[in-house]
Amino acid sequence: SERWVPEIEKVHVHELYDAIAPHFSATRYKPWPRVESFLRSLPPGSIVADVGCGNGRYLNCSDCYMIASDRSLPLVKIAVSRAPTTGSLMVSDA
Repeated sequence: SERWVPEIEKVHVHELYDAIAPHFSATRYKPWPRVESFLRSLPPGSIVADVGCGNGRYLNCSDCYMIASDRSLPLVKIAVSRAPTTGSLMVSDA
């Protein structure tokens, strides 16, 4: 529920990421090599949770079933456009 989120977090984190989503995504498009290597080391079909997936840069790194979420709807929309056909994407928060 949004009721428990402090106003400072709404303004300086949630609204900020929503506002900068296209720029944030454009500057964070390449997977980190160690994370990509780890994902590729998993057996095909492994279930992976990417909490805080941002623009979904790791969704196409492996043959894993990705369950991905982020707090920012604009970032999730970008991730959906990059997402493989297997997996699940959602907007969610703690």
